[in-house]
Amino acid sequence: MATVQDLVDQFEDFRFATESARLLSERDQDYDDHHQWTDAEAEVLNSRNQAAVVINRVKVKVNLLTGIQKKTRSKPKALPRTPKHADGADAVTEALRYVVDNNDFEVISSTAFRHEMVWAYGGAIVETDDDNNITINEILPDRYYFDPHSRKLDFSDKKFDGIVLWMDKDDAADTWPKLSKDINSLFA
Repeated sequence: MATVQDLVDQFEDFRFATESARLLSERDQDYDDHHQWTDAEAEVLNSRNQAAVVINRVKVKVNLLTGIQKKTRSKPKALPRTPKHADGADAVTEALRYVVDNNDFEVISSTAFRHEMVWAYGGAIVETDDDNNITINEILPDRYYFDPHSRKLDFSDKKFDGIVLWMDKDDAADTWPKLSKDINSLFA
């Protein structure tokens, strides 16, 4: 199991190696959100009594591609390897569809796809609780970190990845009591 310091080192490696790419992704998110003028550019326009008009072609394109994704998405289906496995495949199909329907997966998948269009990556995490209920939760792209030296598009060659959760030190120690010593040592 990785120590807290190992996790911090992984995150710092990611943060340092991806700084310029993340700045571009944040800019792209601003473009999608209609913030396409810098403060300096808007000030120049304002000094000339010109409006900082935005004709947002980025959002139009992202909306178009997300619409295509929605229109072409398919329902999960398990296929049998042989005819004798057909009943098992049907059971797996029903189980997958149950999980998808109970998690509003269509919205989550479209949101992840939209993040891929703007940030260049997006995703979700599948988790179970103590009662074995399966949940699928979106991962915000500015909260996901990964091995910056990974080269495969599906990150199958990554050495690490994780989710960054910002919280108060005491809350973190209460949430993970076994790691409270490590957590407190980071703030010494």
